[in-house]
Amino acid sequence: MRKKRSNKNRMFKLILAEKPSQARDIAIAIDDNYKTQRGYILAGDYIVTWAIGHLVELYEPEDYDFRYKRWRLNDLPIIPDEFLYKVKEEKQFRVIARLLTRKDVEAVIIATDPGREGELIARLILREAGWNWEERPTYRFWTSKALTPSAVREALENLRPVTEFDRLYLSALMRQWADWIVGINASRGYTLIFGRGGKKEVYSVGRVQTPTLKLIVDRELEIKNFKPVDYWLIKATFSKGSESYVGTYFCIKEDGKEDSKIYDEDLAKRILDEVRDKKGVVEKIERKLKRLAPPKLFSLTTLQQVANKKYGFSASKTLDIAQSLYEKKYITYPRTESVVLHEDQLDEIREILRRLGARYSEVEGIGDVGSAGKRVFDSRKLTDHHAIIPTGKLSSFDRLSEAEKKLLDLIIRRFIAVFYDHYEYESIRVITKVGEYRFLSLGRIVRNPGWLSVYDFGIDGDNEEGEREPLPYLDEGDSVDVTRLKMEKKQTEPPKRYTEATLIDAMVNAWRFTEDENLKKILKECDGIGTPATRSSIIETLIKRNYVVRKRKDLIPTDKAVFLVDKVRDEKIADIAWTAVWEKKLEDIAKGRCRDARDFLKDITSYVYDLVSRLREYGERER
Repeated sequence: MRKKRSNKNRMFKLILAEKPSQARDIAIAIDDNYKTQRGYILAGDYIVTWAIGHLVELYEPEDYDFRYKRWRLNDLPIIPDEFLYKVKEEKQFRVIARLLTRKDVEAVIIATDPGREGELIARLILREAGWNWEERPTYRFWTSKALTPSAVREALENLRPVTEFDRLYLSALMRQWADWIVGINASRGYTLIFGRGGKKEVYSVGRVQTPTLKLIVDRELEIKNFKPVDYWLIKATFSKGSESYVGTYFCIKEDGKEDSKIYDEDLAKRILDEVRDKKGVVEKIERKLKRLAPPKLFSLTTLQQVANKKYGFSASKTLDIAQSLYEKKYITYPRTESVVLHEDQLDEIREILRRLGARYSEVEGIGDVGSAGKRVFDSRKLTDHHAIIPTGKLSSFDRLSEAEKKLLDLIIRRFIAVFYDHYEYESIRVITKVGEYRFLSLGRIVRNPGWLSVYDFGIDGDNEEGEREPLPYLDEGDSVDVTRLKMEKKQTEPPKRYTEATLIDAMVNAWRFTEDENLKKILKECDGIGTPATRSSIIETLIKRNYVVRKRKDLIPTDKAVFLVDKVRDEKIADIAWTAVWEKKLEDIAKGRCRDARDFLKDITSYVYDLVSRLREYGERER
């Protein structure tokens, strides 16, 4: 506990956290004898206060001019000359505003969530309250670690000038303004033109939500229009002495690839007749030693994908659980895109592993942590935050909810697994020839289970690629008997519906959805559409607005969604690739790679003018 000064001429630094719980964590680290006031906490030489999420929000169109309360096509596009804001939560905002005017407050420390949205929340509050960070001392509290007392004190000792984050704030502003311009004008335009019924159904359109919706609708249309084709597989059981193995008929296609499907039933029957009760010969045996590296540490995106595959958690549920675990100090900051750690974290990681060893015996199988090298420790590949890792806290583990235990266990096991050896196995391919026909058998012998020994369910719930058919010892040239034949009739299957795991993967890998090689190259350099922190809310928004329904893990579009996508299909606003390009421009603004951030907004505004013009023309033609 710090020594208390005389109140005479005493000056304070004001810390602005994002939530009351985070404010308390910071206050405890400063002075465990802190005093709680209405809307803030006194802790030593600090006053700690908090936002409650977005205390300040953008004007609605009718706040600029009441006539916009009624939706009219002739009023579009609505583009404010200057974007204005209003206070959403008056009570807490007044507390913060009063604190900022106190004469004994000498500086402000922004301690909202360390990311784009957190920066925006704090800056808008300060701006509306009249605090000029360009002229008055203002600093940024920035850490990826859980807000333990030691992490808080470390961050307070390493405060950074707020100007270092001006570009991040500018990127957040441009994102917010662009989403307003697109969302307000496109939603009103499409609703006015295409809204059905006496009370028009509202068609919400957004810069990220609409291309995401198009992915889901297009997949559903693929499934609906899919025409299944019959094919047959032939499986033969071969015996050598008392041992046997199974092989599947295959042929080599014109493109050189192996194919086991037979699309002609008569041909399948002929092959069956020609190999029945015949002898075969082991024509070829291929043995390869393969090594599978441990998986990478979790980013929020990969954590959401694995939690959806293994436990059926929605992306939103995974984020909520991760945020809860972070606030309870079990894991580090969850809203991260990184899958690596700082190179100077070696000692910290060893200590975390030591603490985890009390519950996880798998820790004993770890050798030298440093041998993981750049695969785990690579400062050059870090974004604002390192990968999600456990803090080593295990106390009160049994008091966590079942969902929290499951997610924490995923994170801990992934963390332990990255420091294990590679999984090594011998892959065996056996080709058995019967007359002119060939049959393929696949086998596997595990040489070193490596990191897979940390799990009891394969790779985070998925079995690794390849079959595990047990094979007897064979030599090339061995003679074998065909003892059993089986012809299976099957049908080609349509693509699977998106789950949240596969949809997030599509959002991240937007480059897959364009044939333009130059655009594909650009998109591979960015992280697709949305951000790790917003993708889950986009999916929830689509469900809330009656565009998508969940059925078990599947995401299924409604008739409303199919109708809208049909109308918006050819627009950039529905093109995932173009939306990803816009997202990359926002990233360029945040990284200082953009000369004039407002060029991005001009592009968005110009597009919206063109969109509204096309909607008007369509409306006039349909009269």
